[in-house]
Amino acid sequence: MYEKSYEKEITVYQYECDVKNRMTAAALLKQVQQISTEHCDIFGLDAAYYQSTNTDFLLSKISLLFHREILVGEKLKLVTQPSLPVKEAASVDSRWILVGTQTRRILRKIPENFHFPFLTEQVPEHPCKLVKSERMEHAGEQSAVYSKVDQNGHLNNTEYASIVCDLVPISQITEHPVRSMVLAYHNELRLGETMDLL
Repeated sequence: MYEKSYEKEITVYQYECDVKNRMTAAALLKQVQQISTEHCDIFGLDAAYYQSTNTDFLLSKISLLFHREILVGEKLKLVTQPSLPVKEAASVDSRWILVGTQTRRILRKIPENFHFPFLTEQVPEHPCKLVKSERMEHAGEQSAVYSKVDQNGHLNNTEYASIVCDLVPISQITEHPVRSMVLAYHNELRLGETMDLL
């Protein structure tokens, strides 16, 4: 049976924090990714199931909000679908698409052999609007190296948060921590490929 909510407690470790002992955006997204995987595993939506149905979920857009600084050593309760939380430290709104692994295209119709209890009720949403700059400058390159790809063979979605933060001037990112971030995914960067950063 599908559980609408799943929760776990975690401790924020040093390797998840920046030079000021604040949990990084990428670390938060990695924890969200893990609890989401665990939630799916509970009712059988695991790697074997995806393989048997030739499908997979890919992240299309994600937004995160830090309501306060999260510091090393803190104990947090993560909830996949929070309802009336007592005190939120951060929240993440993610949007996923179902794709066919053989065609590598978005599936507009759910396959008959894919049994997933899609929820129809509304859930709280973040404002996920991207503001585009009129003028862009080249800011280097990024490769999908071995240590940064996931089981899909492409740059893991959480790595983009670190890439963005690495491009912000050091004095700014250390003195003014990330409060919000929106990431929209249009194409995958596969193992060994390189992308230009603007």
